[in-house]
Amino acid sequence: MFTIADKIIKALAENNRVYEKGLAYCREKRVSIDDLGEEDLCISGRVSGSDEYEVEVCFSASGEITDMYCDCPAFSQYEGACKHIVALLKDYQQQQMDRKKLAAAKPGNRGGNSRLADYIFEYYDYSLKKSSKKPVSLEITLEVFHEIRNPDRKVASSLSLRMGEDKLYMVKDIRKLLEAIDNGEEIVFGKQFTFDPAVHTFWSEDKPVIDLLLKIHELEEKINQDSWYSSWQNGRGRLFRGKQVILTSLMAKRFLSLVESERFNAKFFDEEYKNIKIVKQDMPLLLTLDKRKDDLVLQWKKVRLFPLVDTGEYFFHDGIIYKVSERQKECRIKILSILTRLRQVCCHPATFLEDYQGDSGKLLYLREMMKDAVKSGHRILLFSQFTGMLEIIRKHLENEQIAYFYLDGYTKTEERGRMVHDFNRGECDAFLISLKAGGTGLNLTGADMVIHYDPWWNPAVEDQASDRAYRIGQKNSVQVIKLIAKGTIEEKIYDLQQKKKAMIESVIKPGETMLSKMTEQEVRELLGVRS
Repeated sequence: MFTIADKIIKALAENNRVYEKGLAYCREKRVSIDDLGEEDLCISGRVSGSDEYEVEVCFSASGEITDMYCDCPAFSQYEGACKHIVALLKDYQQQQMDRKKLAAAKPGNRGGNSRLADYIFEYYDYSLKKSSKKPVSLEITLEVFHEIRNPDRKVASSLSLRMGEDKLYMVKDIRKLLEAIDNGEEIVFGKQFTFDPAVHTFWSEDKPVIDLLLKIHELEEKINQDSWYSSWQNGRGRLFRGKQVILTSLMAKRFLSLVESERFNAKFFDEEYKNIKIVKQDMPLLLTLDKRKDDLVLQWKKVRLFPLVDTGEYFFHDGIIYKVSERQKECRIKILSILTRLRQVCCHPATFLEDYQGDSGKLLYLREMMKDAVKSGHRILLFSQFTGMLEIIRKHLENEQIAYFYLDGYTKTEERGRMVHDFNRGECDAFLISLKAGGTGLNLTGADMVIHYDPWWNPAVEDQASDRAYRIGQKNSVQVIKLIAKGTIEEKIYDLQQKKKAMIESVIKPGETMLSKMTEQEVRELLGVRS
């Protein structure tokens, strides 16, 4: 093969920054050359960055580069070489230089078995050089806290790091650490420790976490110039905040999957835990459905459980993080499904029974109430969580020839604005609104009556919906009516709301469900299951 000069590699690189990053990757020994392709004059290999990429460079018989390829996203966007191609060429260049030095230091005219011995010596010498880095210890802390910058004080999670050889030092700026790793630069932590990517490496069990952080950093840098992201930053801050890396639920899930067999530290609000681990077993909580009797069986121990990700795989309890089984996740889904069905029965069985031909006591009551209200000159906002129920009410209004507007999650923004404007001008007597789609952001001062057809878990969501009529410009008194089916789960939900209202307002924010917050006894009361 050929000797490649530095000036050729520099000229080939997309820009100087790309060249420097490729050089850093080479120094950090991230390159693994698979094949030198003596016959077809090609070099191929793999380069590890935020991910592992396949790289290939081909030459002409005279030594000129004729083709190059990398499967990284940047390659298709560049006219020149990406950092992975630069790293491959620099690694190959270094190998060629090492071989020349070894050849010059040995007696000439050696052939046969002696030449084979030279190749073996060269291979092991090069391998030893690649594995001579000093390992650095990494201590990881997962912290769960209330997000102060978020007006709703939602729960967030973050990672912080300590690292070193003998003594561990706090990483005060994780972004700078990742940039140093990426660019091959040194960082001074103290008199006894300076981190140098060319000299140090992380233990194999810690590398996946560092690679995850590098990937998060790379993704954030790519979208940093996006106007939407810039506005998001102003509202919530960047992911990298000094010694913290803020994790989204998806990132937290990915982190936990990487450390399932490792120990790490955790801080949950004001409580700290050292060397905790993830246990792959069901929590001390079991929800089952007895298929033989079609009875719901609840077997809950009185424990304090805290969900770490939205998708429900990981829960924290008593110094242990549990990764629950699919069976237990399905049981939680069954509970939610049962509660939803019970609530739909209260609204109208036809919301989930296709062939149901009967009526609904609540709907009959609504018909009479709306008919009298419209005759008396009232203008009505009607909210329901179930769009299927709203469709049934629409048919009733059409039969009664009551003019109405309808809004759900599929209503376009322009149409929403037009309907709100027309309603406030006096058009139509009723406005049917899906609770989640129209519970916030609307100014409907044209109404003087608000009807909640079905109760939602969080009364704050209902209050926000009612506030659509209590806006600046409202000149009339507003009547708020909640329809609760007596002797049903709706009545129990209402009782639970009143009993726990103070807790709900301080802990559960608008838009959240209450199912994961309920105690064992509260769920039993809702479902009528005895202890």
